[in-house]
Amino acid sequence: MYLLHGLLQSPWDLYGCLKLAMIVFCLWWLRKRRNLPPGPFNWPILGNFLSLTQDEPMLLMTWARQYGDVFMYHVGSRAVVVLNGYRTIHQALVKQADDFSSRPYMPITAENSQKKGVIHVPYGPFWKQHRKLTLLKMREIGVDKPILDQKIAEEGKSLIQEILKKEGQPFDMTKLIQTAVSNIISTMLCGRRYAYDHPGFQRFISNVALNFKFSRLSMLPNHYPWTKWVPGLNTTFNRTLECNQEIREHIRETLVDHEKLFDPDNIRDFMDAFLNEIRHQDDEDTTASKEQLVQVIRDMFVAGIENIATALRWALLYSALYPDIQEKVQEEIDQVLGRDGTPTMAERKRMPYTEATIEEVLRYATVAPLTVDHATSRDTSLNGYFIPKDTLVQVNLWSVHHDPETWPDPEMFDPTRFLNDQGQFQKKAENIPFSLGRRICLGERLARAELLLFFMLLLQHFHFKLPEGVARPSEKGIFGITYNPVDFDIVAVPRFSDM
Repeated sequence: MYLLHGLLQSPWDLYGCLKLAMIVFCLWWLRKRRNLPPGPFNWPILGNFLSLTQDEPMLLMTWARQYGDVFMYHVGSRAVVVLNGYRTIHQALVKQADDFSSRPYMPITAENSQKKGVIHVPYGPFWKQHRKLTLLKMREIGVDKPILDQKIAEEGKSLIQEILKKEGQPFDMTKLIQTAVSNIISTMLCGRRYAYDHPGFQRFISNVALNFKFSRLSMLPNHYPWTKWVPGLNTTFNRTLECNQEIREHIRETLVDHEKLFDPDNIRDFMDAFLNEIRHQDDEDTTASKEQLVQVIRDMFVAGIENIATALRWALLYSALYPDIQEKVQEEIDQVLGRDGTPTMAERKRMPYTEATIEEVLRYATVAPLTVDHATSRDTSLNGYFIPKDTLVQVNLWSVHHDPETWPDPEMFDPTRFLNDQGQFQKKAENIPFSLGRRICLGERLARAELLLFFMLLLQHFHFKLPEGVARPSEKGIFGITYNPVDFDIVAVPRFSDM
């Protein structure tokens, strides 16, 4: 009553309220007329920002149950369309790939990518050329060949030695796993491997990991660009730029050394292969530049280290939480590899339960529950709704991997989901941890090889269990840009007395 009385006494305030009401009505009417996707009420200025939570994929699933598999919410004035469920995501990213394969403009990613690389650049000729070129150069250095298996096996021996130094005491595997994974990527891309205690490389790994330490909600400048100039609100923004600048400087230093020893008749790694491409391109074609090379390698480090290392941590946690599953994997490893056999991707066909266990890790944990944001490259429609050009599109993989219609009891960890009646591994189309379509993760082959072969090596040599007297860690992880397990210590018991 007092508020109403005040408005009536102040015609300017009353006029402002009426104007605001008209704006809200016009936005609602425009949505209805253009048949935009439905969604929660959009508050002026804030949009739905205050409704967003740390468990964003879960919130999006809740909204999907209310509004459907295609719905819209707002952050500030920016519209965000969310895709849920396998059929809808497949329709958009595969059948309508030309419409849904671009990237939205984001201040943070724009400054980090500098309009180069492959992950964040918009869909178009530049992206098509460099994704094709990147995949070609990765094949040239043997990412899909046995040489990758050999590199992982060699690094696995070093990882085993580092674990043996723990002498059966509880420890956190995070840094060791991150270093092992990083060394494989560094070896394949830059021809360099580092000791586990190398301070410079550990700082590099920390900088890469920092890209994933912040929640989406902390990235205010992406949705409210003016906040990047406001002290306190721009802390995450500035720290992210600083750590990525250090990442690029590390890669540039490696590039300088590579150029000194470059031999076109002896291509050692991805960096050499890309340098060779630069030297043989026509003078007018300048897109394959050294700065493009630096950014591509930065993209592959950032995308690879966190996702692979986090998935492997989940795999070891589940091994400790489900000793019967761990035992079945080890029985299969013992039967196929024995004590001294070297795991290879070719051997996985003889180890269906082990492969099924890793596939269930990728489903159950869903390390990247929301893919890198997509954007529409033109006006389009999906499931009967109009979606304008340049609309930010979120792809909710969590909704696919935890859909009870596809996966009975989806919150149960069960590798047998991926075994047929004869006990053979059976891949399922609805398990899409690396996304779908033209923006599918270009490092999928590398990621799957690292995850599977490191897992085999570790369970071949150790039995993993929880420390005595410690409460069982929660299987519920922590949502951020990636989905991480809670911090946990583990005990690695050598399986052979003479190790």
